[in-house]
Amino acid sequence: MGITQAHDTLSEVSVHHETGSLAATGGSANGDRLDSQLGQDAIIYKMSNAGMPVSVYAMDTMPSDGNINGTSENGRWGGWSYIMGLDGFDLAGETDQVAAVGMVRGSLKFPKVGGTPEELTNTKDGSYDPWVAKIDMSGSAGSVVWATKAGISLPIQGESAYPVSVVTTAAGHVIAGTVDRVYVNRTSLKGDRQYGGRLTKYNGGDGALVWSKSFGAVAQGPNPNPNPNPNPNPTPTSKPKQAPTCTWGTIPADLPSCRPPARLSTWPAASRAKTRRRSRAKPRAMAARKIVSSLSPSTLAPVTLPSPAG
Repeated sequence: MGITQAHDTLSEVSVHHETGSLAATGGSANGDRLDSQLGQDAIIYKMSNAGMPVSVYAMDTMPSDGNINGTSENGRWGGWSYIMGLDGFDLAGETDQVAAVGMVRGSLKFPKVGGTPEELTNTKDGSYDPWVAKIDMSGSAGSVVWATKAGISLPIQGESAYPVSVVTTAAGHVIAGTVDRVYVNRTSLKGDRQYGGRLTKYNGGDGALVWSKSFGAVAQGPNPNPNPNPNPNPTPTSKPKQAPTCTWGTIPADLPSCRPPARLSTWPAASRAKTRRRSRAKPRAMAARKIVSSLSPSTLAPVTLPSPAG
């Protein structure tokens, strides 16, 4: 009947990391610590080639002002974070290092062995900031090398930037891809939005910003076009149809979709003659079949063949 899987009981499960999530003390969100965003961690799990757990690196997420009663400066849900992408430094020979890109709303703390955790904060209400970090996974718990939002975060309330991907170079540097969401002609949070892609490079050794390049924006919103067409229903302009380009000399294999620019008389004479013979022979063959099918065996007179001479 197939494979039967036996699951461990809760008491038998090995807990490699306890997030320490907690319930809010007030408000309408985060009421259950089992699904609360307060104290939720963003986690990097290191596995062996055989799929066995080696270590866990966890970054703690909390509201930037520490308020857990539903009135935080980050909004009623407080802090939130996630990891969007990872890449290794194998090309640079740092096989235990990983680059990560993710998002934070509130406070995100990166543990550091033998030192103070690196903290990145986003004080905005409901808006996101991306981050990039380099993590050393060689120890049993991991340790941050550097973490930054330089060049990719947006400071204005209501504007967000989203993590997309991260890659490392053979020289050990880090390049992150993010998307900016900004507002133009804005009178409220529901103004015209523009989304634009961005690539940002960091020094792999210390996380210093090397460059950040924006690749323009695409407008979305009530009026994404700053200069709309004065005629909302313009008359479409038809374009003349162009005949397909074909090589003539033999009858085309697909006659309906590949006709000559002029009439069929432009085909070579030999091809026209073959076409005429086929079209004339077809009706005659059909007439002969009809005559034969109308004759029954009783109407056919027997034929006597002469005996061979000699």
